[in-house]
Amino acid sequence: MRITQSIENEYKAARTQALREAEVRRKAAYAALPRLAAIEEEKNSTAFALGLKLRDAEDPDALRAETAERIAALNAEAERLLADNGIAPEMLKPQFRCKECEDTGFVGTQRRMCACLRKRLLREEYASSGFAENACFERFDTGIYKDETQRRRSVRAKEICEEYAEQLSFNGARGLLLLGDAGLGKTFLLDCIGQRALARGHSVQKYTAYNLLDRMLRAMRERDGGLTAAGLAAPDLLLIDDLGTEPFLQNVTYELLFSAINERQNAGKATAIATNLGKAQILEDYGERLFSRMTSPRLFSVIELKGKSLR
Repeated sequence: MRITQSIENEYKAARTQALREAEVRRKAAYAALPRLAAIEEEKNSTAFALGLKLRDAEDPDALRAETAERIAALNAEAERLLADNGIAPEMLKPQFRCKECEDTGFVGTQRRMCACLRKRLLREEYASSGFAENACFERFDTGIYKDETQRRRSVRAKEICEEYAEQLSFNGARGLLLLGDAGLGKTFLLDCIGQRALARGHSVQKYTAYNLLDRMLRAMRERDGGLTAAGLAAPDLLLIDDLGTEPFLQNVTYELLFSAINERQNAGKATAIATNLGKAQILEDYGERLFSRMTSPRLFSVIELKGKSLR
């Protein structure tokens, strides 16, 4: 995943703001409590003096222990002073959006990508993947259904999808399979699930089956720009739309799809798939092994939408 300039600037701005606001709060506290500022100055001078004394110290360990004890006493005095004046010590520190990376996006000496940045990049990629931004469960309109049976079936599908979006599972199954002819609202429901999951703080990624296979094939040919099954296990929720529209390559398409779904199931991640294919066609096109995964009640909840096209 590529870190764009806008995301890099976003993190820099967030960190700068947190540091600036902390400095404003610290100066205000020092102005109100001069002794607090004096304690901070004494701690700094004590730490600086330690470095000078260590060069000639006969017992460096004893000197370090004495200095640590002095600084601890100063910290305790500062905490009492803050408490007596109703000031939480945390308020003098930067309030970073992410405590792990302190709004740098990276953690540790090896600068590993922080989970917050990984989720932010996934959100960016998801937002640019072409899903309908206005798709949400709150905009589900029952008035578009002319047939009462189709309306009831679709409302129930919406209820299942909404619960799935909240829990990233339904009846214990981490997978969700939406079946039905074109124009019955499968993509809309898929995008509603994605929107709700994002709102709950989950990382979400969406692909059409065509784009998914294209990127996985690219990973087989190139080092960069492709997508591996292991990489697909990263987001909390993966949405695959239009299964069945991808190009079929003998002994390749099936294996790539199976490895992607299998990798996510092994990782305990949620996967929602929409397709115009019926169960019989899925079995015929993808074989028993993949079909059994996608229709197993333990692994996938299956929703079948029926009725007239809404387009």
